[in-house]
Amino acid sequence: MRRFFTSLKSVVCAAAVVCMMGASVVSCSYDDTDIKQQLNNVQEQLDELKNRVAKLEKEHEEALRKVSEGEVVVSVEKDAAGNWVVTLSDGTSFTVYGEKDALQYRMNDGVLEVSADGENWVAVVQEATGGCDCAPAIITGVVVNEDGTVTFTLADGSSVTVAVAEVVEFNVHGSLYVAAGESKDVTFEAGEAVADVEVMNQPMGWKAVVSENVLTVTAPKSELVAMGVAEKSGVVALHVNTVGGACKVAKLAVQFAELSLEVTKDGAITVKNSLVETFQAYDYELWQYVEKTDFVAYSLGAMYLDDYSGDLEADLSDWYIESWSCNDENFSYYLEAGSYVYDRQPYQEGVVDEIVLTTSVKAVVEGFSYGNAVYDGNSFLVFAVPMNMTTYNLEPSKAAIAEFKQLTAKAEVLSTTFNGATFDVALRGGVEYHLQYVEAKYIDSMVEYGYTAAEYYETNFYNWINYNMDWGQAVIYEDVAGEFTLDEIMNYQASWAMNTMLTPGVEYEFAILPVEEGREKESYTYDDLTIVRFTTNALVEAETPADVTVDFVADFSKIQASVTVPETTAAVYSAWYANEFVVDAETINSHVASGWCKYDFSEGYTYSLSKDGLGTNETYYLVLLVVDAEGNYTFVQKSATTLSPVLNTEYTLGIASYSFADDVMTVELSGIDGADVVKYRYYLVNVNYYNPKSNETIESEMAVSSNWMYQNIEGDAVTNPVKITSGLKSYSYAPLSVDTTYKLAILAQFADGSFTNVAFVDEAEYELVVIKSDDERWAATKPTPVIKTCEYSSYGYWTVQYDFERPEGVTVYPSVETEDTMVNYAGRSSRASYLIDKGVYYYEAGYYQQYANNNTADLYYTWKDADGNFYEADVYEMSGILVN
Repeated sequence: MRRFFTSLKSVVCAAAVVCMMGASVVSCSYDDTDIKQQLNNVQEQLDELKNRVAKLEKEHEEALRKVSEGEVVVSVEKDAAGNWVVTLSDGTSFTVYGEKDALQYRMNDGVLEVSADGENWVAVVQEATGGCDCAPAIITGVVVNEDGTVTFTLADGSSVTVAVAEVVEFNVHGSLYVAAGESKDVTFEAGEAVADVEVMNQPMGWKAVVSENVLTVTAPKSELVAMGVAEKSGVVALHVNTVGGACKVAKLAVQFAELSLEVTKDGAITVKNSLVETFQAYDYELWQYVEKTDFVAYSLGAMYLDDYSGDLEADLSDWYIESWSCNDENFSYYLEAGSYVYDRQPYQEGVVDEIVLTTSVKAVVEGFSYGNAVYDGNSFLVFAVPMNMTTYNLEPSKAAIAEFKQLTAKAEVLSTTFNGATFDVALRGGVEYHLQYVEAKYIDSMVEYGYTAAEYYETNFYNWINYNMDWGQAVIYEDVAGEFTLDEIMNYQASWAMNTMLTPGVEYEFAILPVEEGREKESYTYDDLTIVRFTTNALVEAETPADVTVDFVADFSKIQASVTVPETTAAVYSAWYANEFVVDAETINSHVASGWCKYDFSEGYTYSLSKDGLGTNETYYLVLLVVDAEGNYTFVQKSATTLSPVLNTEYTLGIASYSFADDVMTVELSGIDGADVVKYRYYLVNVNYYNPKSNETIESEMAVSSNWMYQNIEGDAVTNPVKITSGLKSYSYAPLSVDTTYKLAILAQFADGSFTNVAFVDEAEYELVVIKSDDERWAATKPTPVIKTCEYSSYGYWTVQYDFERPEGVTVYPSVETEDTMVNYAGRSSRASYLIDKGVYYYEAGYYQQYANNNTADLYYTWKDADGNFYEADVYEMSGILVN
């Protein structure tokens, strides 16, 4: 009985069993070498068989698709092995193997089986696609019918019948070239009278019309090709039925007639010319003008890419732009022998429809008899300009152009300023360009120590490469050309601006490393760098000092300065000094090198400077060097002194009362009625988390310390009672929390700078009084939870969105928690206080959203009525809705 396997994998297993059985009969000793080799051979044969099936199926499916789209069979022949070779009208062919071939097909009870020897069959099971468990589209049989058709039998038993057609040739050698928007007629012979003709195929944008045995082909307009809505070439296919009942196919390759130019990366030029015109040409043998049909003449030329403005016609007429060109008919006069390949032939329709010239950019540039072109290291615009064969004038507007970019990294210094430089930059032909600038003294110092500049730069390369980072301070990933300041080129398309302000009167090196496509970064050396040295301009004292104003506001530990400079200012170098600044050339340079430089005045010419962390009654000097765009500076020095604390004995500050509500501590102060208070300073500590300072320490530090623990209330917030909204919790500021004990210290500062004494509250408790559930108000104000959505995630959590129906004026504080959490918190503070602290953070976009761990959480909530009373927390059990 024959056994059918369900997959090729099954065959491998079965073959392994057979091989091992065979080995056990032959040998008594255990040596599995032969078994493994046989298994490998079986696996290789099965893999080969599977690949052949897949390849054949793809080939046959493609053939059937073409037939369904209008292709017909033009020949069916048997090869020497007895296999059918079928050729379609598009020139492709496929093979249907005979029964005795090394690879056979059959269907057995709806299952496709494949055999390599005609005896052992393997079942090939296709994976279901789109719900269809179909048999492969493999052709298993071919029958040539007497009516001029051929029938293909498929693996699933179905059949397809296709017409066998004779191929009709057009009287065109190769492709039919048609100029943009023009039409051409071409004839074909069917051998007998034509009954009807159908155009089966035509390229996008082309038009094909048949009248009897004449095909008229119209090419698309050039602008349609440029827009991508029309093709440059393709095939026109005709289906011809004769009066005698014969089916024939005619195919014609069509090509867009044009002047095309291609320049490869290595500089090879290919010009293809299929433009043809009929014009009057002078015949020197007949001594008269004759009508001639021939290829349109053109000139091939080049110009520096930097000179190309985008308008070739304007550029070629500009005498200040160097460009070179040569006519195709005189090409050999300009170029050395062997530097070009050009077969100049007259036009012959259907025979010579296109002429091709091949050369190189180097040969073009160096072969011209005039001009001062330099090929090495430069990039060019190459152009082929057709000629009007009536006027013999070139037509640049119809030119074919192509850019040729050599690997170029150029940066020539055009000018310098006191804080920058302008370069003529050309970066071309690379995939990226790494830029760096550095003070030249660092490189010179290396040379003094016996190293070289190359070692400095190559160390930079290797360090950045080894850490998989871009070398340099900036990287450009596209070609760039033009005039750029150092700031512009270093920040070219950067997402964040790099400060490139240079120091006046200092020598720098600007370096460029171009990276070539396909080259490993580790291979780069100092020789690949472009390095430019330049020196910034020194500052010069202005003949007329700039008008600069400085206004100070001093505190006990800080000096604030408001600086206004003229709109002609380009940069300001500023610094604070403990001693008066003595002006000389050395100190000016030191100030510029170490001071802070402001160069961005986009938000105005008035700005602030400050000196913090000072002691009381301490004097500091602010030194400004205000520089205009020409490098003229104005020296400005101003001083200011911090305040000394003065205790105002006319007032005695006290705390009359305090209260907590809604995360606010309200403090009613006494003893300052009628006083002009400008600031309150306070120290508020959560004693549950933080060990507070002693009263003596606070009294000594309160007025003058810049420590972050002392906080100010200024401006419109200076009221009595005082509203305090934050204090110290651990080591950070946090909202006030209920059921917490605070320590408060506070003083007042008056307009004359004097202070009051410090008033203390050593233990201020933020107590929360709640209305219990047995109070009649509890039920009257109770909100009702409304669950909006409840979604379960694959991580084992529920996302719950909910809100509350509530009486007017009621505010709800909810939280999704476990029972254990609520019990623990209720042990040391009320549930209400916990929920007030916790739940308010979850309110979003008109509803609450929280996460619940499976079904172990419930919704707890407390609320506050319009009078500010809080109520005991209630629970909404969610175990019924949190179900997997």
